[in-house]
Amino acid sequence: MSVDKLSAWPITTYDASDMEELACFRYQAWEDAGINTALFPDQSWSDEHDSIRSHWVVRDPQGKIIASASLGVHEHLDQVDEAEVYLQAGFSVQGPVGAPARVTVLAEYRKHGYASRLLDVQDSEMRNSGVHLAVRQSSPAMQRLLIARGWTDHGPAPVDIRFPETPFHIMSLKLR
Repeated sequence: MSVDKLSAWPITTYDASDMEELACFRYQAWEDAGINTALFPDQSWSDEHDSIRSHWVVRDPQGKIIASASLGVHEHLDQVDEAEVYLQAGFSVQGPVGAPARVTVLAEYRKHGYASRLLDVQDSEMRNSGVHLAVRQSSPAMQRLLIARGWTDHGPAPVDIRFPETPFHIMSLKLR
């Protein structure tokens, strides 16, 4: 199938009331990224914040999820997942804070523009929600995409035990 055909698959909203399919997809997509498989005994990943996040997915014509992304919008920075990382980095903001996360693409579908399209959806939703500042921790591959989109790199993030070999960085984007 051509790249043009692949990248035309639509992004749809995912219903967070049933996280099982999305949680299993995350494990599958992360499996080749050097994850600590011992932390995923059910071969899935979801956390308590997923219930309050917005989620988007891309499905292939057979209905299988091939890419996904999530976004939390919070009134205060201390409500963001792993808030201590951003507070210790010196972030301060008045107004809504965006916490875009988990842009995840199956290995065989990477480099077809799905990550960029999902980032567009996250950015648009943050702007529509009145977010003043967005914060996230990013892998080196995501870091390159984010810097090109105007995000600022604030240096190394703490080691994520799920991905012990991945040097994540703290990133931010001022939206207002």
